[in-house]
Amino acid sequence: MFKVQLFLGFPVDPIYAKKLEDVNPYLLSQFIQGSDEYLKDVIQDDVRYFGKQIQKIESMSQLDLLEGNVFSLLKRLVPEYPYDETSLYLFSINSNG
Repeated sequence: MFKVQLFLGFPVDPIYAKKLEDVNPYLLSQFIQGSDEYLKDVIQDDVRYFGKQIQKIESMSQLDLLEGNVFSLLKRLVPEYPYDETSLYLFSINSNG
């Protein structure tokens, strides 16, 4: 038997990945660390995502808040990226990451 969990993630495209090269490595390690407060780095179907595991969501408004939190953290890393042109993806991942 296996255990899965939902993940809300931002697909890291080549433009975003290039901009990440200019981010201070210390700052990057602070925001992409896998803890519940910050972003987790996940590879799913050969696509890299930054996002959060969903612990407990009881309403769409909670999911909207989580989406806002993910975008807020992403904007601290790369403020000039056109986030309004990108959607987050909701998918299941192995609970071990």
